[in-house]
Amino acid sequence: MGAVAIAGAPDAARSARPRVIFCNDGGTLGAPGSEAPLGLEGFLAASFDMLRGTAVNTVYWQLGTDPFKGTASHRLSDWYSHRTAVGPVWGEGVDRFRTAGEWRIAENARSLAVAGHAAGHAAGDGIGDAVSAVIDRGHAMGLEVLVSLRINDGSDATLDSLDDAHVSPHRRAHPDWLLGDAGHLHPGLSPRQQKHRRFAYDFALPGVRAYTLALVREAIETYALDGFDIDFCRQPSLFRAGAALQQAPLVTAMLHEVRAALDIKSTRAGRRLLLSVRVPHDLEANRLAGLDIAAWLADGLIDILVVSDPAGYNYRLPVEAFVALAGAAPAGRHCQVVAQNLCGFREPPLRSETVLFGTPACYTPAHYRANAALHAQAGADGHYLWNQHLVATFTDAGFVPRHWLDIGDAAALARRDKHYLVGPVGRGGPLPLMLAVYGGAVGGDAVLDVELADDFDTASPPTACLRLMVEQLTALDTLQLFFGAHELPHAAVSRQLNYNDCWLDVEVGHLARRGSNPLRLRVLRRNPHVQAPLVLRAVQVLVHYGGAGQGASAPASAVEARAVTHGLA
Repeated sequence: MGAVAIAGAPDAARSARPRVIFCNDGGTLGAPGSEAPLGLEGFLAASFDMLRGTAVNTVYWQLGTDPFKGTASHRLSDWYSHRTAVGPVWGEGVDRFRTAGEWRIAENARSLAVAGHAAGHAAGDGIGDAVSAVIDRGHAMGLEVLVSLRINDGSDATLDSLDDAHVSPHRRAHPDWLLGDAGHLHPGLSPRQQKHRRFAYDFALPGVRAYTLALVREAIETYALDGFDIDFCRQPSLFRAGAALQQAPLVTAMLHEVRAALDIKSTRAGRRLLLSVRVPHDLEANRLAGLDIAAWLADGLIDILVVSDPAGYNYRLPVEAFVALAGAAPAGRHCQVVAQNLCGFREPPLRSETVLFGTPACYTPAHYRANAALHAQAGADGHYLWNQHLVATFTDAGFVPRHWLDIGDAAALARRDKHYLVGPVGRGGPLPLMLAVYGGAVGGDAVLDVELADDFDTASPPTACLRLMVEQLTALDTLQLFFGAHELPHAAVSRQLNYNDCWLDVEVGHLARRGSNPLRLRVLRRNPHVQAPLVLRAVQVLVHYGGAGQGASAPASAVEARAVTHGLA
């Protein structure tokens, strides 16, 4: 049944084909583009049709209630839409809802509990809810299905007060369990996310840990799952400031409990059920927040370690550190290190970029491919797709996730077009970079690394357009560009202006190398009439293979068919 085998041998996981995880937040239960009730087949079609024929081999279904834009708080934190005797069930006993989206997810969950009951009995679990339906359909498609739980999801922090009826009844009943403003601030969080600890649980309290473990154990015992995922990336604030480092063993002890519950079920199933953990990408910050990943690996607790960014987009996660940590722990060598691909909600493109190049409000398949290729080159064992299925209902109804077809195949990915982006500080890169100020010294170099994962030393190499945006650059400024050891001739550089933004394009395919490509910018002369500084805002490389390797002879899936329709295949 499992698409990817995980064995205890040190190299077993890394010799398998890449694990491609599709994380479904549960949003398809809310049916953002359909009326309720969806019915069992309508729900399963919304959840799985997009995955047919793709490289996805693992599905994570997150417990919870996620109407997203159908509710003011975007997610109803610590509310559940499966059959649980532990957590509060959204819509139970409610006749009137604030929004249509909130009603739809309750109505779909209610109808599945009835319509899916027979399917649950047929599968032998006798449950008949969204989770059992997802597991049954996933297994029928040859996919592994893990149930996932967000730890301290903080979406409800946008609500006015703890008295709001949308705050979980468990949180309202236990205000003493909440961190409030006293939670440890993880540096991986954005300013907006820093506020999400407002209604977060304090995991130093036995009651909080017992409640969380009860939710996990109930799901493990109830469903015919292939494993469980603990998601610490939504809100890695678990303890009070100043106490997290000392209380880290409490989290490790919880994972031991989850591992033990999985092992008991594994004995009955006759196979190892997997424990996955999703964490932010800063190892040291995680340790200081109470997430002792080294201990988890040393104890052999986890099978999949998903390296992510709570802010969603990160153009280059430091997966090497996690790979090295897993490899250094004898008991941790079976653990796969999976890198999060770009989020479906992209960093807003620069206005001038959209005007001049038609850059869309969502990432393109070429962006996603570049991100996957870089992380595979860095040693990641697979890719984690997060929120990408929401692009079609949130940003672009015509979006086709063409990259889902090839990111699990190294040979296919190697010959696909890619669009590399150097990230901002904290998101995989050093941007923006100050180049020169008015009246200041010139001649200092700005140096950064452009990492590429394509092979340019072949008989038919791709083209590679280096694209830069320098604010305030004029014809009276003299700027030298070096790519690798070579200066790029001025005559080869094209310029496009849009107000204060100056975009520079130059072909570097003949100079590019797989791996690190140093980029150096040197200002020799500044326009004496412009006070604003020269600032490097964007660094991109667009790799293009022409017709080679871009197409497919015939549609292999719903995604492939849509790709052909939209001219992307």
